[in-house]
Order: sequence, then structure tokens, then C-alpha cells
Amino acid sequence: MVSWRRLSGVTGIAAAAIAAGAGAVVVAEKIAVGRIRLRPDPAADEPFGEIRGEVMTVTADDGLPLHVEVSGPTTPANATSTPVTIIFCHGYTLNSDVWYYQRAGLERSARLVFWDQRSHGRSGRSDPELVSIDQLGADLHEVLVATAPGDMPVVLVGHSMGGMTVMALADQHPELIGSKVIGAVLISTAAGTVDPVTWLPALLRPAVRVAMPSMMTGASRGRMAEMVERGHQGHTDRRHRRLLRRAGRAREAARAPGARQHSGGRADRRPGPAGRPRPVRSGRVGDPRLEADQDPRCRPCGHTRTARGGQRGDRGPGDTGAGNPRGQ
Repeated sequence: MVSWRRLSGVTGIAAAAIAAGAGAVVVAEKIAVGRIRLRPDPAADEPFGEIRGEVMTVTADDGLPLHVEVSGPTTPANATSTPVTIIFCHGYTLNSDVWYYQRAGLERSARLVFWDQRSHGRSGRSDPELVSIDQLGADLHEVLVATAPGDMPVVLVGHSMGGMTVMALADQHPELIGSKVIGAVLISTAAGTVDPVTWLPALLRPAVRVAMPSMMTGASRGRMAEMVERGHQGHTDRRHRRLLRRAGRAREAARAPGARQHSGGRADRRPGPAGRPRPVRSGRVGDPRLEADQDPRCRPCGHTRTARGGQRGDRGPGDTGAGNPRGQ
């Protein structure tokens, strides 16, 4: 059975990989955007947001006002055919102004309907509990009935969330598809669960997909920070255990008969106190070899003095015998 420590460690690593992938994507995006901004803007003179159609308000089934604009040629009274009405549904956090180029390019050849979905643009703000894809489909049905009555044919265009709105309408009113609705255009949308890792680099996606269910479960319970911290702590604990093992081996080597005191570097041969060589301790802070040297319990004082030519247990001039119980 997989332990919680191992699972949290893997989850923490996956979260770190996601953060690293996100950082790489953001950096690459900023570089690309920065390069594009250095170029002359070919659309600098475009009157974005200034092309307006005939404004009307459509009331949703819960009473919410929906902002709608109708553009394009009107139908003459003696016309023998009914023009197609194209209804555009924008994406999340956008509004109907995103269809500027479609409005400018098609307004002379077709009847165009642009509307702001609930809680977007100029439409009313909805009760949060009534915001759902099914509700958006019901809103689109009200817009369709109000702007394309009778047998007027309709083509639905949806981008991102707007595409989901179109599919919700098709699910709620299948009788309209093929008779009233003669075509649909779906742009950058999905009919099912959206893959949350498509924006990551391709090499990271498989690992993140495996870790995502447990990560999302923990996040839904408010435990994401705890899992990431446990993963970090697990990595730190493993590093500390390695350092302790290395320090233990250094102590054992220092206690071995005939072992010399390890200074972690070459000895300074300049005379020290009582004419003894002065050891120079070199290395990184926290090096377990230096910790073993500095621990008085690990000093083989008797053997060191023997190596200097003295007798075991003898004290040299200025030697207090600190750290050597046998010399006390």
C-alpha cells in the first residue's frame, strides 16, 4: 500500500512540475507578445467597438435582460426568399464586440445577431445559482425565437463557452436541428470534460494527468498546500537522513585505530601553539566531515598525539585534554 508520505511527495513533485511548466509557458508567451508588440500594429486604425446594430432587449426565462444587436440587410416586403440569420455566441469573460471582423465582413450579405450572454457585457447580472451551461442554452433559445421568428433559417456560431451554449440548445430542442437551425460553427470548444493540461508542454502532460485526480481531490478538501508542504518536507527529510549517515560514517572513521584527524583540507604547516601544525578546515558550511571534526567526542586525541610522536594519553604543552576522557 502506498504510504501517505510517498503519495504526498509524488503529488508535491507533480505540483512543482505544473508550476515549472506554467512558468515556462508564461515566459514564452511574454517573449512572443513582446516581439509582436515591437511590430507596427496593422489594426491601429480599426474602429473596434464602434460598429453597432439595432439594439433590442430579450428577456430570459428567469426575467434577466439580455443585450442583443441585429445587423445586416432588412427583408423586403415582396422578397421571395428569407435570408439566413447568423447568431453569434461569444466565449467566457468576453462580449459581443469580439465579433468585430465578422460583423464588418458579413453585414452586407447576411442578417447578423450578436448578443451578450448573461453576466457578460451589457446583459444583466445573473443569480450565481442560475449560471449554468443549460441556462445559457435556454437563453439562446429565447434569443433565437425573438430575432428569427417563423421559418427564418438560422446558423449558430459559438466560440469556447458559446459553443457549449449552442450544444446545450441542441440538447434541449433537438426538433430545431435540421429544420430551423440549418448549420452550426463551433470554434475552440468542447462537448465534454475539458482537459486541464493542454496548455502544458507535451512532455509534462502524461505525468500531470496521472497526478491530477489526487491533486484535485486534495484541493477540493483544502489540502493542496498541505500536500505540497509534505512533499517538500519529505524531500528535506531524505536530505537530512543522507547528511546524518555521512556524518555517522565520518565519526566511525575518526574513531578507528590509527586514523588521523580529518581536517577537511590540507594542513597548514605554519607553527601553531606548542609548535604543532595548524589544521586548516576547509569545505562547505554544514559539511558532515567538518561536523565530525568539530565534535569533541569524535576527536581521536590519543591517536593524534601518537602520530605526532607522543605517547597515548600524554598531554602536550597547552593540551587540556578536552574531548579525551582518557586524558583527564
